[in-house]
Amino acid sequence: MDQNALYCTILSANGNQQLQFSTACQVNPLNVHLEDLIRKNDTTRLASVHYLRWGYLPELKVHFLNGTPTEQSNFELWATEWEKHAAIFILCGNYPDAPIRVRFGNNGNNSQLGTNALLDKDKTKATMNIQDVTRDTILHEFGHALSCIHEHQHPDCNISWDKTQVKKDLSGYPNFWSPEVIEFNMFRKYDRGILKSCYDTKSIMHYSIPANWTTNKVGVPHNTVLSATDMNFVKEMYPQRNPIQKTQLNRTYLSSEYLNMLNEIAFDFDVEEEQDYTFCFTGKGEVILALFDKKDYLNEVFSQVILLNEKENNVLTKRLPKGNYLMRSKNTNGENFNFTLQSATSLKSVEKIEAETTGEIIRVNSKNKIEVIIHDFSTDDSAQITFGDPQGEFIYIRPKINEIIDLGSYLKPGKNPVLLQLVNRRWSGSANYSLKIDGVDTPNSPYTISIDDGVFQRVHTLAKLVFLFKP
Repeated sequence: MDQNALYCTILSANGNQQLQFSTACQVNPLNVHLEDLIRKNDTTRLASVHYLRWGYLPELKVHFLNGTPTEQSNFELWATEWEKHAAIFILCGNYPDAPIRVRFGNNGNNSQLGTNALLDKDKTKATMNIQDVTRDTILHEFGHALSCIHEHQHPDCNISWDKTQVKKDLSGYPNFWSPEVIEFNMFRKYDRGILKSCYDTKSIMHYSIPANWTTNKVGVPHNTVLSATDMNFVKEMYPQRNPIQKTQLNRTYLSSEYLNMLNEIAFDFDVEEEQDYTFCFTGKGEVILALFDKKDYLNEVFSQVILLNEKENNVLTKRLPKGNYLMRSKNTNGENFNFTLQSATSLKSVEKIEAETTGEIIRVNSKNKIEVIIHDFSTDDSAQITFGDPQGEFIYIRPKINEIIDLGSYLKPGKNPVLLQLVNRRWSGSANYSLKIDGVDTPNSPYTISIDDGVFQRVHTLAKLVFLFKP
């Protein structure tokens, strides 16, 4: 492409910035940084830093307002390339109520950005125009529909612009841009808050930059395919696992296993009847906690900054009425932390908890025996359990199939196990689990059992740990 090329513009969204912001948050409550939301930064800045992503596993329907069968089939072929790298589903066809409406013709190449497409209620109006029916153009424009911004407006972009030359070329044929459009689409840089990826000159979202548009005569070539950064970025924006998890009461979650794109953990839960709920944190650093009613993702029910003392549980108890809630939390210094949600009802005695070996952490209120059953191995398999304490005193157990192992009988006061290893000889592999049992030397305190899997994934189909808590 050269200075006579037809360049893409971002279509202006209907409504003011606050409407864009609130719409984006209703579609995806994680479309705004937690710090900005609870610290009540001014709405102008809020609107400038929020994401415009669609929700989890979006089925994005595309309605063609016109176009030949070839134009429509090519659009679908190239737009769905994004599907290969993210958990999104793109359906193209005759869908009059679709949020994305495409018109082919001489209206330039442009698109609404992400959820801003929802703001135009006129179903006959395009949210995306395609003049050049080419692979690179359609990949680029659909990137905008997924909420990707122009890469050359990344705050780390170091292009040395010759603004006089840029304005001269873009104000004439074939773009005929006004000075305002040129400034908005070429030189304005986005706030760093909305960015996750590093600046990438190979991105499909980068304009081709002719060398004579720069003072050092170094341009950027025309990109025609998705770059590795594009693929990774859209995978983070639309992950396979829901970034908002359903909370299980009394279960402890390790933040590093549930961090979403905003470096937060987000859980939703239902309150069936009004009662006290306790939010428990362990770790170190400064944790932001905010709770939202799912009817209103913009105004928190409460928020609090908690300074963690790593030697003890840090708890906050609130009485919650019946309702549906979203909890969001993050550590401002990036440290890992543990989180557990308890209700007054859930703190009653637990007799049996079964846990698949998926790296989960379970918190129970018990002072009794801990037993482990190893099963689900085929008859010619064997297993070995190894665990030890920080002083390096390791214990090896070789159970029979379905044999109950009482780990409690192996524990010594003040010597909490830190490693549990399962070895499955048939597969010649092993799975490591970090096992921490707090409270063994203090009978009246609750146990905290953590299983952290990170080595041999196939063991998940072969072994199962069952923790029995007997009254």
